[in-house]
Amino acid sequence: DDARVFQGMTERQPKDPVGWVGLGEVLSLAGRKDEAESALTRAAALDPGLPSVHMARAELHYRFGEWAQVLPHAGRALELDAELFQARLLRASTLVRLGRSAEAAPDIERMLRERPGDPSALMVDGQRRMARDACHPAFAGQGFRGFEGRREQRRQRRVVSQQIADAL
Repeated sequence: DDARVFQGMTERQPKDPVGWVGLGEVLSLAGRKDEAESALTRAAALDPGLPSVHMARAELHYRFGEWAQVLPHAGRALELDAELFQARLLRASTLVRLGRSAEAAPDIERMLRERPGDPSALMVDGQRRMARDACHPAFAGQGFRGFEGRREQRRQRRVVSQQIADAL
């Protein structure tokens, strides 16, 4: 399995952060959060300037719904490499989830400019618009954009959020 491949890499080359990042990603996907965190901590200690270390940590926290912890890691990944679409996507999606849609707008606009029609960027933009419209006084207490009430809105948001998480 993939975990064994990366485990072998880290045994043969324990000072190579790339193997530790790969191991962390595989463990995260397997739901082995603590082990993944440990592997990614090791990678960060070996090379704190490696964007993939911070990207993998952001993905780990996103996968487990630890929103406040996604932001510093996605932000650091973008500081190291401003072209990381996935880090920008995670940051924007997390900000929307935290009710900070206005802060997500620049990231979303950039993603849509750089990758027009990208399904992930369009989904986050849709989430942002839904959140904005749900707060608009004209929609107070009403369903919007074809949704039937608040319960359906929450269900739709969960579906879109799960699609984004699955795309990771």
